[in-house]
Amino acid sequence: NRDYTWLVRAFTDNVSLDKLRVIYVESSYDLVDFFAIKSLGINTVLHYCQFGVRDVDKDGTLDDVLNALKTTGLKGVIATADWVVKPDLQTWVAKLDKHDSVIGIYTFDEPAGNKVSVADQKTRVDLLRTMTKKDLWVTDGIDTILSEPKLYNGYDVVLLDNYAGAAATTEESVNIGLAQARQSMGFFKAYCKNAKIMPAAPGFFGYGMPNDAVIEYSQIFGKTGNGDFAIFVWDGIGDNGVTGRIKTDSRLQALTKELACFNYKSESY
Repeated sequence: NRDYTWLVRAFTDNVSLDKLRVIYVESSYDLVDFFAIKSLGINTVLHYCQFGVRDVDKDGTLDDVLNALKTTGLKGVIATADWVVKPDLQTWVAKLDKHDSVIGIYTFDEPAGNKVSVADQKTRVDLLRTMTKKDLWVTDGIDTILSEPKLYNGYDVVLLDNYAGAAATTEESVNIGLAQARQSMGFFKAYCKNAKIMPAAPGFFGYGMPNDAVIEYSQIFGKTGNGDFAIFVWDGIGDNGVTGRIKTDSRLQALTKELACFNYKSESY
């Protein structure tokens, strides 16, 4: 038995990519999950392929994810972390490269914060460029600004995961997050001149952020991409700091749909 029940109207049409609306997924691959994701206005799944994290999805495979993307009409960006693709990066990326539903290869999760050197990031990017023509994606945030740049500037898409602050009040939490986001967005746009820069809004509760602050901050930060945005996280069962997630929380589902359906022609951010 699965741990949550969805009732959704399924449409298998291919999504439009006029604006990238991305959701991070840890291990889910079930068709109902993917149709539910699509019903929120999302068009792209950034998948970690962490199938060993929880019992319900432990038997998932890359093929399951790719088949679910094709069936639902969604697009995908797929992780290539060493612990995911071992022992054969070449075979893993070759499968992604030839699959029409895959629009990007995910290189690293917060390499600056995880102390991956710029040289090592470049080595991985250069290697992947010999294997695929698809865009190379990365996620990082405020840590890259402190002292010298810590993020390689040769990625195609950079997702900025600045979050609301861990604070006692909603106002303080939102203000902390927005101050960091302004600094981070300005830095990345100047430093990564050839990359698409997108906000990755918090779509989870936890880590000392008041729940109201998560919603308020994400409603602002998630709209700074003028329609392009990512949101973390659909499931996230393997992260003990995540106490509420989009898959099971109606407020976070409504937030995701708001960001996906926001009318930028009549309002500007």
